[in-house]
Amino acid sequence: MARPLSQNEEFAGMLTTLVAEGCVASETGSTSRSSLQASVPGKDAVYVRLGLDALLELGIFKASKDAIALTDVGNMFLLDIQAAESGVNTDIENRGALKKARAAIERDHRLVPPASHEEMRTLPGRLENYRADRKHPFLNVWTGLIAVSVVAGVFFLVA
Repeated sequence: MARPLSQNEEFAGMLTTLVAEGCVASETGSTSRSSLQASVPGKDAVYVRLGLDALLELGIFKASKDAIALTDVGNMFLLDIQAAESGVNTDIENRGALKKARAAIERDHRLVPPASHEEMRTLPGRLENYRADRKHPFLNVWTGLIAVSVVAGVFFLVA
């Protein structure tokens, strides 16, 4: 049976998952914090930034300049969250560090979810849609530039 997660744990788990996915996608073991934050829509960006700050201070993440990655405790926390959601028991070596991290996550006001429980749970999906939507305006800019070039070319040929 799945262990119920608190809202703070769920929000921290969602942020940890986003960072882990970024690390896997970059194939370097870290991801760009500024790119991650820039990919978040305006109303959620503040909460994501505060959450990332909190998880850095709690030792879930480590940072070097703009690069952000999971620490050993962060990897344990991610495994614990995934196990809790799936109902699978895991044998985590350093339970003491994990318990400390979970207790600190519960106490940190920056990890209180930004909105309703449902909005928080759908943030990863909304981020994917937002990222996909952001790619289209670039295509539209090129389409617009080509259209203007064609119109200008026709004008100069006719004139």
